[in-house]
Amino acid sequence: MNKTSFIKSVILIFLIILPFLSYAEQYKTEENEYFAVNYLNQYTFDETNHIVKDVLFKTISKEKKHLPFLQIKIEINENILSRSYTKHENEQCIINIKYRDKNPILLSNFENDLRFILWHEIGHCLLGRKVLKETPFNWIIQVDNKDELNRKIEYLTDLSVNTIKNKKFRIAPPKAAYHEIFADIYAIMWLVVFENNLQEILILSEKRIEELMGNPIGNPYASGFAIPLFLEYSTKRDSNYSLDDLKAIAQKGFIKYLIFLENIYGKNLKNNFKKPNKM
Repeated sequence: MNKTSFIKSVILIFLIILPFLSYAEQYKTEENEYFAVNYLNQYTFDETNHIVKDVLFKTISKEKKHLPFLQIKIEINENILSRSYTKHENEQCIINIKYRDKNPILLSNFENDLRFILWHEIGHCLLGRKVLKETPFNWIIQVDNKDELNRKIEYLTDLSVNTIKNKKFRIAPPKAAYHEIFADIYAIMWLVVFENNLQEILILSEKRIEELMGNPIGNPYASGFAIPLFLEYSTKRDSNYSLDDLKAIAQKGFIKYLIFLENIYGKNLKNNFKKPNKM
């Protein structure tokens, strides 16, 4: 192949793949002052656009005073692993949601699952990353043994940092667990109060408890301690929950989680909360 033919071949290949490189821009919901959503292929757009828009417009109607700008990327692709995660960057909250197919990750069907996961990640956005850095922990509920709980949090934080292996936490940072508890409770609030979908929450509660029992020290998904508190609380009031209401429920569940960890660590956690030696 001469040089001219080679260049022509390269150009032809580029023209063939160009539509795929620009696909994310072709399938995007209308941007507004609150969010932008990128769908990475047409199938994703067709299957999720109506769900995502419904979740976002409901959320904005309730939380627009508290929401950072949401930059959302969503993809269904058989070549990827199903997962979701959130990060904060330059006053934006960036949400990535990936599905290998339309099999649900947590709940009984894809639509409920996507709604829950999107609200869960929005919960992380609303709680923010400041709570992960605050010392001492910012309790908004009345706690009699606040100093003792704060020492437990400090101890477990040091323990988790000192036992990182291959950039992964072998022991879940306690404030990360609180973040996950709140995010679940926030999503549950929408599914129970506004979607009237109690059965899905019972499914979620069983899964979260099962997962935690499988790896009680390393798994931060500890909402199984808070979900019963939310369901009990929801029977006593109307649907007008504030973020502080949900934080209070999450913090009560967080205390139960800390007690649970204390039972696992035993004397190591009770013995004057000494900081562990670095491993």
